[in-house]
Amino acid sequence: MSLFAVDFDVANNWGIGFTGSMSIANTGTSNLNGWTLEFEAPFQITNLWNAEIVSRQGNRYTIRNLSHNGALPAGGSLSFGFNGSGTATEPSNYLLNGQPINPTSPLPTLSINDITITEGDAGTTLANFEVTLSQASDKPVTVQYGTANGTATAGSDYTAKSGTLTFNPGQTTKTISVSVNGDTAVESNETFRVNLSSPTNAAIADSQGVGTINNDDSTSPPPGTPIRIQAENYVSFFDKTSGNTGGAFRSDSVDIQATTDVGGGYNVGWIQQGEWLTYNVEVPTTGTYDIVARVASAVEGTRSLKASIGGQSKTLNFGGTGGWQSWQNVTAQGVNLSAGSQQLRLDMLTDSFNVNYIELVPRGSSPTQPTLAINDVSVTEGDSGSKNATFTVSLSAASTEAVSVNYATANGTAIAGSDYTAKSGILTFTPGQTSKTFTVPILGDTLDEANETFKVNLSQATNATIGDSQGIGTIIDNDDSAPVLPLLSINDVSVTEGNTGTKNATFTVNLSAASTQAITVNYGTANDTATAGSDYTAKSGTLTFNPGDTSKTFSIPVIGDTTVESNETFKVNLSGATNATIGDSQGIGTIVNDDASQPPPQQGAFNYGEALQKSILFYYAQRSGDLPTTNPIPWRGDSALNDGADVGRDLTGGYYDAGDHVKFGLPGASSLTMLGWGAIEYRGAYQQSGQLPSILDSIKWGTDYILKAHVTDSQGTKEFYGQVGDGNLDHAYWGAPENMTMARPSFKIDRQNPGSDLAGEAAASLAAASIVFRPTDKAYADKLLQNAIQLYDFADQYRGKYSDSIPDAGQFYNSFSGYQDELVWGATWLHKAIEAKGSTDTKYLNKAESLYQGINSGWTQSWDDKSYGAGILLAQETGKSKYKSDVESWLNNWTPGGSITYTDGGLAWVSQWGSLRYSANTAFLAGVYADTVNDPNGKYSDFAEGQIDYILGDNPRNFSYMVGFGDDYALNPHHRAASGVTNISDSRNNLHTLYGALVGGPSSPNDVAYDDRRDDYISNEVAMDYNAGLTGALARMYQEFGGQPLDTIAGVNLDALTGLSSSILVAV
Repeated sequence: MSLFAVDFDVANNWGIGFTGSMSIANTGTSNLNGWTLEFEAPFQITNLWNAEIVSRQGNRYTIRNLSHNGALPAGGSLSFGFNGSGTATEPSNYLLNGQPINPTSPLPTLSINDITITEGDAGTTLANFEVTLSQASDKPVTVQYGTANGTATAGSDYTAKSGTLTFNPGQTTKTISVSVNGDTAVESNETFRVNLSSPTNAAIADSQGVGTINNDDSTSPPPGTPIRIQAENYVSFFDKTSGNTGGAFRSDSVDIQATTDVGGGYNVGWIQQGEWLTYNVEVPTTGTYDIVARVASAVEGTRSLKASIGGQSKTLNFGGTGGWQSWQNVTAQGVNLSAGSQQLRLDMLTDSFNVNYIELVPRGSSPTQPTLAINDVSVTEGDSGSKNATFTVSLSAASTEAVSVNYATANGTAIAGSDYTAKSGILTFTPGQTSKTFTVPILGDTLDEANETFKVNLSQATNATIGDSQGIGTIIDNDDSAPVLPLLSINDVSVTEGNTGTKNATFTVNLSAASTQAITVNYGTANDTATAGSDYTAKSGTLTFNPGDTSKTFSIPVIGDTTVESNETFKVNLSGATNATIGDSQGIGTIVNDDASQPPPQQGAFNYGEALQKSILFYYAQRSGDLPTTNPIPWRGDSALNDGADVGRDLTGGYYDAGDHVKFGLPGASSLTMLGWGAIEYRGAYQQSGQLPSILDSIKWGTDYILKAHVTDSQGTKEFYGQVGDGNLDHAYWGAPENMTMARPSFKIDRQNPGSDLAGEAAASLAAASIVFRPTDKAYADKLLQNAIQLYDFADQYRGKYSDSIPDAGQFYNSFSGYQDELVWGATWLHKAIEAKGSTDTKYLNKAESLYQGINSGWTQSWDDKSYGAGILLAQETGKSKYKSDVESWLNNWTPGGSITYTDGGLAWVSQWGSLRYSANTAFLAGVYADTVNDPNGKYSDFAEGQIDYILGDNPRNFSYMVGFGDDYALNPHHRAASGVTNISDSRNNLHTLYGALVGGPSSPNDVAYDDRRDDYISNEVAMDYNAGLTGALARMYQEFGGQPLDTIAGVNLDALTGLSSSILVAV
């Protein structure tokens, strides 16, 4: 009998993955020093903590202890956790230190029966499915279930249902009850399915139960009733492509998707010429029928399909309808059909259209549909703000079907944007409803003008006809002939001076409202720290606003020079206004110095200027979306241009997380915060090395995407999109992002499904970036700060872990540390950003201090745990000893003599998966703390510099773990785009050099525990968060030891970056 026991437990199962743990108990009387556990698992381990993977061969894993948990005393136990993808069932064939334990009994099996039930004419009848376990288990057994359409349709024929069954120990039977809806329609017997999936502590023997709904209606449909055939209910087909691209309703090769308008059900799409579908049709009465097809196409030009039934064929032609879900009916006249069973065949004569349904309409018997009408509305405008014009759309009679109609405003004498806010949408009448309302905002002004009108047009009705298609909105003017004088204001401008000649600083003077009179105002420059004649050319004049004008511009020449100096400012003052009042009388012109002193001579072991330059190039290789002309990576192009289309939002852009192509929100935002922090602390180093435009450009590419993902309403943050792409679908593909064709779903958090960690980190990244951009683009900095405050307040009010709301993210970036650290981190960054704007408000600093819970000295800063960085920020902001003490206790643990394991070559090693990212992050934070708070005897600086030098090649192998740096570096990082191949096992080295990427590094505290293999994602993967701390640390190394960025880099178009200075350093 074994003296040890292993217990497997599942903490969270989301169907395609789970969080699990294993505990080892020592039931003997002797201590165990060091352990290795082997087992066969029916799942793949995707992340592991408190242990390390020694090897994996097929489905057999070998796991061993870390340095801190190798001892297992008699009577004691220990555990390790992991994320798994696949089936969450008990592993088998355990060996502990080579000895078998826990002989595995065969798992019980789960089965589900089939059911036949008569539908009835009304109400519901329960179809009771029995799920049985082949034998009782001594552990709880769970299995997920869910209904799926066959020929029966959820909602009309039965009620969809899903859930989880739990068999407690000893139980062997459970029941699933599905409601079947009664009706009086004459139809064939129909079927639906109940599928079992994701069992725990059991295996599935029979995964599908079939429910058959017996039709009990015998009368034919009334003569004259149109016969509707849904496109998705075909009985045979020919499709040119394999797989259901739309992913809906059926699992065969016909491409089916959900129709977005009300009552549409599903449609067949992605149609190609030559494809066909057939349908069985019961014709109730002999007669002549017209064929009506409901179709849509976003492509202009003629589309065609042929309908054949009863030995007769009709071709239906139509043009583009304006969108893939913009539907219209097209009719072919007159086929003669006999009563009884018929077969309808649809042949697709052209490409690129969708079919929703076909109707056979008896001649002269079209059913009467209710009529839609819209009223006219008048509203008095007001002097400011907006008032609502409320329109009512009425239905002449209640319908038994859902009715929808599109509406859209159009200009009359009133103009959208100045007189009213343009609006469009879809109104939906549920069965029984006869009226719907919507509002159009009317914009107030103080102009004396005639009453004005705009129109609201109705179009594209379904299940109704449009009687009155246009409503008139009348805006009644309430302004007399003596309006309040409009206000004049002038903006601030920044411009880079250049080395010679002049550049223009273009100021804009705005009028708060158009006037019916001519307006004039004088302007004139005045010195501040900049001097007229040497720094800029003095200028004065008069601006004239003609009636209707609201803005005027003028330019002040800024004189270029090569003098190294601080940024300088001059003023432009407004005075002497006629027919207007001056609100903001002074604009500030900032002359941004672009001259750098000679870089410091290289004094360290490496060219840190080159290393810094290349580390930023990595981010250009990670970009997603429509790439600009400043893209320096020639083997990267536009990709993922439909991101967000599934939710109707533009989510293109941003960064791919790692060597794959999912955009994960939490590590992405965390990387941006770290990049921003480095740009704040070491801005001078970036400026002097010439890399400031590139780092700002890299940060802005990410923050622009975060702004796109942020959705607000009147209450603040409404939702935030935290992931684009399905991790499992994505990981099944090896190739360039430009060639991806898999579905890329969008995932979000909102008030019902919160993610305080994700929103808090997004807030931190925007707040840090607002500090970065404030010297050169105040308007953008303010926008970032406003969004950061909204996101943080949302994170604080609606608390929860994002990985609970986005389970797919939980498989790859589960929030193990929770959200408390992000709330502290985000609040502290908000305080710093508000302080940088000039405010003394300490609201968010007080919040951060109240939430702070200390630091675990055995770990470090990562995409998941921000407590370390938060401790440093609080030490910087408050100077309090408790924060200093916590930070220094942690840093002391990482320096030589602490408990963190060191390799013989000097690497501080804490975990096998991506070990160097932890060393790089700690080096960056140690450097910041040494430079801004405390550096006892220089040991934190020494630690930071030693870790970075190890990464760059000062190690026993003389090997650079930064790709493309030094003479000997990784050639095969785990990166699909850089590999240039479509098979991960391709024997060739990567075809492209992924300059600046930090690979994972040694998989154990051994300097040679690294292989340059493309398939080794533990040691050779790269990622955004791997590089984020490294880039800041390299800026510090450049500041301390100098270096020289390269003028040319093989395979990189550095000339593309030369245009960044004017676009990113100067406010637009």
